[in-house]
Amino acid sequence: MSKDVYMETTHDKHHDLHHHDHHLHHDIEELLSSAEPSQTSLRNIAMKTLIAFAAFIVSCVLIGVLFFFLFGTGERAAHQKALQDAHKP
Repeated sequence: MSKDVYMETTHDKHHDLHHHDHHLHHDIEELLSSAEPSQTSLRNIAMKTLIAFAAFIVSCVLIGVLFFFLFGTGERAAHQKALQDAHKP
């Protein structure tokens, strides 16, 4: 008799615990679904920032290369002209 009562009480406790756990899980799911829009907007902002940063780096590199070609070749041409002038009698 006492064994049956024990089994019954533990089963009830387990059932209540499981029910509570399920309710908690549902609350967490609700919380996640409500937080999803802000999460996606945050991700979009992060992506836009990353793209803008990458574009900035690329433009800096391009400007640097452009300046290098403009001034580098210009200097080289001037230097060669000076060499030619020096070789002239």
